Amino acid sequence: GIRVSVEMPFGLPSEAIAEVAEKHDVSAIMIGSHGKGILQAAALGSVSAQLLHQMRRPVLLARIALLEDGRCESVCSRMFTRILFPTDFSETAERAMEYLGSITQGCSCSVTIMHVREQNSSGEEGEEDVRFLLEAKAGRLRMRGASEVIPLLVHGRPANEIVERATRGGYSLIVMGGQGKGLMEELFL
Repeated sequence: GIRVSVEMPFGLPSEAIAEVAEKHDVSAIMIGSHGKGILQAAALGSVSAQLLHQMRRPVLLARIALLEDGRCESVCSRMFTRILFPTDFSETAERAMEYLGSITQGCSCSVTIMHVREQNSSGEEGEEDVRFLLEAKAGRLRMRGASEVIPLLVHGRPANEIVERATRGGYSLIVMGGQGKGLMEELFL
C-alpha cells in the first residue's frame, strides 16, 4: 500500500531530500539516524537534525542501530504501540496532534500526552487550565481509536523531562511539533 519511487538527487542531503519531498508531496519523511552523540552531531552536522529543523512535513526518525541485526520486522511492528506526545499547546503542536490522530486511527495504540510546566510557573488556576487542555486532547485521541490515553503534567525543564520520560518510559515513538513556541526547538535542535 505504499507508493515507491527511487531518485538520486545531487546537492546537500537535507536540501535534496526536502526538494524531493515537496516534488512528490509526501505525507511523511522517514530517515535513519546514526545515533551520534550531541557533540559529534553539533560539530559535524546531521542530515536528520537539519531535516527536523527545516521541514514542514512530518519526519519519522529511526535509529539505524535498531535495524542492523535483522530486527527490522520486530521494531517496525511495534513502532506504533506506545507513543509519547509532548505538547506546548502551540499551533505546531496542534498540527502534530492531528498527525498523531491519524496514526491512532490506523492502529490501536497507547498514547501519553505530556505537558511540562516550567519550574518557575506558579498558580493553581493555570495548572487547572493545563489539566483541562490535556484531558480535552486525550478525549479527542480516544475518539480516534487510541486504546489508552494518559494525560501527564510534569514540572521541570521541558527538554530534560521529555528526554527522561522517553528514556525510562519504554515508548516506541515520540510525536511532537518541531517549530513550536521556541523553547523546545532551541533546547532540542
